Amino acid sequence: MSDQLSETTNQTAFNRMRGSAYAAHMQEAMRYGELRSWEYPVAMTIMRALSQGLTEEMWRQEQQRPLQALTERSPDTNTPHADLSNRYEQLMACFKELVLWPW
Repeated sequence: MSDQLSETTNQTAFNRMRGSAYAAHMQEAMRYGELRSWEYPVAMTIMRALSQGLTEEMWRQEQQRPLQALTERSPDTNTPHADLSNRYEQLMACFKELVLWPW
């Protein structure tokens, strides 16, 4: 029983550390103007998902409507990766460059 409690405590601490590390990456990207305002809400949902120990698939299911809306929008021509087919792909490419894509 105490092993389960210890494992749960360790997992919770690990999730908090992942969320904190992600928040630090977000702050750095914001400080240098690399995180655009339309990307911020997605980054916040990722940070929350990491803090809760969610997988990428669980996060995608939870964020289905906002992600669908990004998929339906054409890319922003004033930001990097304007050659991609939609705003979601553009967002993911930018997040990977900024080390904001944790999965």
